[in-house]
Amino acid sequence: DYICSVPNQSFDDIIGNEDAIGQLIDAIRAPVTHKELYEKYGMKMPKGALLSGPPGCGKTMFARAAAAEMAKLYGTKDKEFEFLSLAGSELQSMYVGQTEAEIKALFTFAREYKAYHGYPLLIFMDECEVILPDRTGRVRRLAPWEESQVATFIAEMDGMQESGAFMLLATNRPEVIDQAVLRDGRCDFKITVKKPTPEAIEVI
Repeated sequence: DYICSVPNQSFDDIIGNEDAIGQLIDAIRAPVTHKELYEKYGMKMPKGALLSGPPGCGKTMFARAAAAEMAKLYGTKDKEFEFLSLAGSELQSMYVGQTEAEIKALFTFAREYKAYHGYPLLIFMDECEVILPDRTGRVRRLAPWEESQVATFIAEMDGMQESGAFMLLATNRPEVIDQAVLRDGRCDFKITVKKPTPEAIEVI
């Protein structure tokens, strides 16, 4: 239900936010365009990136452009390139253990997708703070099942072979996300998306 066809959009369609665009392009394009260098030093494609910024600043547009960029890099003429888009709240369940099962299923699908197609699946998760809340008690005290779903997400992300997915997380509240999710090796890129400047608004 979450699989989407790649839209007719690119990073060129985004006005402003040049620094954020450059970071996301580097995260997606570098492992492909510099494949030999990555192989020489045993480097792999980053497992994920975080897009943070206020509502209405274009995080979803960034995700669509990222999907289109991956289509250019990996897509073939005989099949349509796809990506997966969902909100963190869509993985939550009122039943004990079901949220963890949904997270495991998501990553299992990503690994199978990579094995079948030969290239990673882009997963865009908006409102990621809903299922990845901070476990230290710094923000609020979590229920045991909330701690479990964060631990499950981290375990699945670490267990992915050859980066079966590129996990693009998005949030309006980066400060409430568990920091273990955002450490290097999981989300190597922390990208801030800002509201358009007056100059960018004129162009838009």
